[in-house]
Amino acid sequence: MHRLIYTNWSRPPEDLAFWMGDSRGRWEGDTLIVEVTNHNDRTWFDMAGNFHSEALKLVERYTLVDADTLRYDVTVEDPKVFTRSWTISMPLHRVKDMDRILEYQCQAEAEEASGAFERNPRTWYPEP
Repeated sequence: MHRLIYTNWSRPPEDLAFWMGDSRGRWEGDTLIVEVTNHNDRTWFDMAGNFHSEALKLVERYTLVDADTLRYDVTVEDPKVFTRSWTISMPLHRVKDMDRILEYQCQAEAEEASGAFERNPRTWYPEP
């Protein structure tokens, strides 16, 4: 997966549907702050099926700790699902024992391509 983080604070086209939200970033000192809004309600937080609504807002913070480590903090707000916001924090370490970053294909994408699952309108776009 990849995403674009716009740092010019332009507004997205109003008729554009986002699958993983719209990311807008700014710098505060040495920390990149990314606000992610305009989600749909068709994704989950994890394999346990913990869900969110279209009102989800994420505020991410990426801070360089040293040459090989970023600290990642994210605050999750969704007033339609959670009674209060919550935050997680974790280090992201540089991978040094690989020549390149390997591509990742989501298992759901593979199943969708092969037709090995039944579509659920809550979590998948309907067939074209």
